[in-house]
Amino acid sequence: MKRLMVANRGEIACRVFQTAAKMGIETVAVYSDADQQAKHVRSADIAVHIGASEANASYLNIEALIQAAQQSGADAIHPGYGFLSESAAFANAVQNAGLLWLGPDADTITQMGDKGAAKALMTSAGVPVVPGADHADPKAAAEAIGYPVLIKAVAGGGGRGMRKVDTPEEFDAALQRAQSEAQSAFGNADVLVEKWIESPRHIEAQILGDGSSVRCIGLRECSIQRRHQKVIEECPPAFLSRKAQAAIEAAAVLAGQSVNYRGAGTVEFVVGADESFYFLEMNTRLQVEHPVTEAVYGIDLVEWQIRIARGHALDQLPALTAQGHAIEARLCAEDEQGIPSVGVITEFTIPNTARVDSAVASGDQVSRYYDSMIAKVIVHRPSRAEAVEALTKVLFDASITGIDTNRRTLMSLLSAPALQAAAIDTRYFEHHSQAHPMPPMLIAAAKWPLAPQSGAWGADGFSNGVGLQHCWQDDQDNLYLLKANGNQRTLSFAEQSIDIVLQGGARFTADGQVHHYQALGCDDGIEALLDGRFYLHRYAPPASLDGGDSHQVLAPITGRVIQVAVECGQQVESGDLLCVMEAMKMEHSVLAAKSGTIASVNVSEGNTVNQSQLIIEWADD
Repeated sequence: MKRLMVANRGEIACRVFQTAAKMGIETVAVYSDADQQAKHVRSADIAVHIGASEANASYLNIEALIQAAQQSGADAIHPGYGFLSESAAFANAVQNAGLLWLGPDADTITQMGDKGAAKALMTSAGVPVVPGADHADPKAAAEAIGYPVLIKAVAGGGGRGMRKVDTPEEFDAALQRAQSEAQSAFGNADVLVEKWIESPRHIEAQILGDGSSVRCIGLRECSIQRRHQKVIEECPPAFLSRKAQAAIEAAAVLAGQSVNYRGAGTVEFVVGADESFYFLEMNTRLQVEHPVTEAVYGIDLVEWQIRIARGHALDQLPALTAQGHAIEARLCAEDEQGIPSVGVITEFTIPNTARVDSAVASGDQVSRYYDSMIAKVIVHRPSRAEAVEALTKVLFDASITGIDTNRRTLMSLLSAPALQAAAIDTRYFEHHSQAHPMPPMLIAAAKWPLAPQSGAWGADGFSNGVGLQHCWQDDQDNLYLLKANGNQRTLSFAEQSIDIVLQGGARFTADGQVHHYQALGCDDGIEALLDGRFYLHRYAPPASLDGGDSHQVLAPITGRVIQVAVECGQQVESGDLLCVMEAMKMEHSVLAAKSGTIASVNVSEGNTVNQSQLIIEWADD
């Protein structure tokens, strides 16, 4: 292998290029119209244009990718993750073109890519599986299994083509959305139906195989998810007994051995509160969250993908021992409500105390065509508590401007007491994604360094004099009294009193305990870290997206309209579907915020619209 092409984009392409360069291998990037100036294009030795911005015309175009490899003189292809990484047809095309494929063979991909066939194979191998069915009539399968059920794309992952269905009445619409999303993301609309397991944990095992032997390189906790997409991942899982860990690792090895696995892969399990576990699926590729395993076990998984493709056996891999704890956060171009954000990143700065696998840099454009993840932020520390605190601090100190991101959401998730106690399941996001409101004393302590005062008060908001005092009220009529005496400030609120010291870092004493804090003034409020935990004080609540009683329905995102469900003059009820939009490979349903009559529909299927563009108008009541 002398020249490696990555048939992918974004941070995974950059990640593979990094290891390839370290091993003396030349690199080839491919790019669509939208990605001409992308970071992965700038990071490669050679770059080849493969088509239009839509994934079907570029990153899902097998013929264009093979031509790019031949044109560039590449002798090997790494598929990355997503797109065609789990396509048997692509693996066959690569090998038929005389190129080296960095992954398992096409037969393995076929067996594991068909979720129904994979479950049958795992059952025969002695691996426990979730009750479910791959049925010609999905609705009949759901009735047989019993609600609630999960509709899942047979060819995909990453939360795309997945819908939870609670009742028979919801099934048809959910099936349509899941099939449409699966077709768009994977080129295959087939689905299967599984029993929905309430409040499980999502644990996955990293495996490596050389075609004859399989090793498990530890487990990862991936339960913190939004819309079935992972948000925060850890290695190793916390509060999982050694007995359960050993059993899951053994099952993962059995799964790999059943298909003579070759390359890097992941076996995913759902784990109940009693530590019973069931096979979910095998991902025949490198996972997004592989860096946490690399950090804890001291291994470069991309390097071992390359080594195995070159014919190296796993007996050349020394014994590995877990060291410390690693945690990863997926930084996405989404606002706090999960709405995709597009535009130019004017600043992208993340402290170097973390590993950052990024798809972007300052000045880069985030488009609507692809996944919203722009970076992964990973920290590795001796203990889980230290890792959580360090990652929270890194995110707090990060500066990403020009687009909305989920940075605050990530800090809120990391700061919840439930995470500290490892009380995690797949519904964790629903309950812990909102920022914690600041205690009044912290608001007051944070405001003064952020809001310089006039008169005798210094530029830091405090007086350099002795014996001065200042009194003010907040927006809830709470009365505060600040007394200044040299470098010492005493802040009083009701019957509480704290001492504030700004030299050597902001800290205050309350109830005999010293607390350290850091505050950041923002357009919409104050962000603060107090003893490593994130708090947010908003000046006003975030704007509603539903339009309330407005006569206008505005596009919640920049994207493509893929379905218009209403017409002029139609009477609709609150909650009815108005239209469906697609952006960043996910579908977003626009629902009626009220009951009424449609006066006009200003978009058609296939139209591209900008966020806040008028799409539907209501008639006068």
